[in-house]
Amino acid sequence: MKYVFIVNPKSGKGKALEISKKIEEVCIKRGIDYEIVYTERPKDATLIAKEFKRDKCVIFSVGGDGTVNEVMRGVIDTKNMLGVIPGGSGNDFYKMLDGSYKLYQECDIGKVNSEYFINTFSIGIDADICDNLIVMRRKNIPASQIYNASLVYTFLKYKDKPLEIEINGEVIKDNVTLLSVCNGRVYGGGYKIAPNAYIDDGMFDVYLATNVPKVKIPGLVLKVKDGKHESSKYVRHFKTDRIKIKSPSLVIAEIDGEVIEEKEFDIKLLDQKIVIYHNNDFVNECLDKPKHLVKS
Repeated sequence: MKYVFIVNPKSGKGKALEISKKIEEVCIKRGIDYEIVYTERPKDATLIAKEFKRDKCVIFSVGGDGTVNEVMRGVIDTKNMLGVIPGGSGNDFYKMLDGSYKLYQECDIGKVNSEYFINTFSIGIDADICDNLIVMRRKNIPASQIYNASLVYTFLKYKDKPLEIEINGEVIKDNVTLLSVCNGRVYGGGYKIAPNAYIDDGMFDVYLATNVPKVKIPGLVLKVKDGKHESSKYVRHFKTDRIKIKSPSLVIAEIDGEVIEEKEFDIKLLDQKIVIYHNNDFVNECLDKPKHLVKS
C-alpha cells in the first residue's frame, strides 16, 4: 500500500518539515512505496489529498490539527485512509491515537453548515481563546506560553454569548459561557473537554456551560483541563447527532482549531465514516521517539 505524506512546512514553526526528513529515511529503510508533498497555502492539503482519490493508499497529515482537518476533507468519499503524524503545536486529535495499537479505526465526521470537522466545534470562551491565539502569535511570547497568554487576554475581555440552542428536542435560550460539540476528547493543546468521547460511536458529546460568574471561569477552565468539569453545577452534558445554534449577531466559532464567524450553525454527523490508519511503531519511528518514552 502506498503512503502519501502531506506536509505543512510551517506547522510547529518548522517541526513538520524536520519530521518529513525522518519520514523519508524510515520509508526507504522499510521499503515503503511513498510520496511526500508539501503545502504552500491554506486548503492545499485538501486539494493534494483529492489528487489521489482514485488510488487506494494512506494519506498522512504531517502538521497540526488544521492540517489533519484539511487532509480529512480530501479523504471523504474516497477509498483512502487517513493517517496522522503530529507536527504542530497542539496535535489534539493525535492524542487519541498515541499509544494505540489498533491499526484500523473508523472515525465519525461532523459537518457544520458547509464545513467539516473531525475533532471539535465550539462557541464561547474556548472559541474566543482560539481566535485570540492569532493576536498572541504576533507578540514576542514563548511558544509554550502562547495558549496561556490567550486565555488570560480572553478572560479579561470575555462576555457570555446569548444563544438559542436546539438539541434532542429541547430548545435552550441562555447566555453561553462555553459550548463544545465533540467528536474527539481533547482540544486547546491538551484540555480534556470530552474525556469519555469515542470517535466511532455515532454521537457527539456536547458540553454546555451557561451564566458562569466571571470569577468562576478560571476554575471551570482548570476543571476542563483535567477532564473534571462534568461535576460542575454550571455544566450540562448531552449525547446527540445533531444540534442547531442561533445567535442574534455574528459569533466566533472554532472548528478543529480554525476560526469562523456566523449567526446560525447547523451541526450534524455525516452518515459515512472515514478509516484512520495508525501504525504506532511506524509513527514513533518517524518522530524519532525514544523507546522509553513510547506509551505501552
